[in-house]
Amino acid sequence: RAYERSRKGHNTATQLAMDAFKHLFSNDVTALSLLRNLGLGTVARLGPLRHAFEKVALGGGPDLPMLCRRPGSR
Repeated sequence: RAYERSRKGHNTATQLAMDAFKHLFSNDVTALSLLRNLGLGTVARLGPLRHAFEKVALGGGPDLPMLCRRPGSR
């Protein structure tokens, strides 16, 4: 139960992000398409920002339970 509560915030944020991506990629509005491509291109070129997004998307972060962390990480 404590684990479930501790992960709820991250899980909710992930669900909201996936819903936003679905809406972002499921339309053909030209302005939104240009903005989407600009944003993705910017994140792709900025390594540290890209790695931060990757870490969160893969379930990492400072609040990750100890048993879910990679060996040697804190």
